[in-house]
Amino acid sequence: QCWSEYNIMTESQKIDIYQRIVGKIKKTNRYDNIVLKTHPAETTDYKLYFDNVTIIEDPIPVQVLELLGYKFSTMVTVNSTAIYSSGCNHKILLLEENVGDHELYKYLLERLKDEIL
Repeated sequence: QCWSEYNIMTESQKIDIYQRIVGKIKKTNRYDNIVLKTHPAETTDYKLYFDNVTIIEDPIPVQVLELLGYKFSTMVTVNSTAIYSSGCNHKILLLEENVGDHELYKYLLERLKDEIL
């Protein structure tokens, strides 16, 4: 999501959240390939921060990726509504309540302490 671009959190906080999510996913050893799909309004170059993660920067909806043959076994999102229309069976939505912009980073840190991906 474009949290740093919209001044909801800093760039380093945003990278921290995504590194925590990807780290949790890698620790499970259940996934062969991790794909990070960026938001079209983002300017972050995720390739600088993530090795062995496929980065999709093209401004196309995840639903189109599924139509093109991508098969996602699990989808994790903080607050993207694209997860609702995905054909993926295992969906994890990290933001399940109304959290103000000023509390988002702190909320996600707490949520990621216990979240099992």
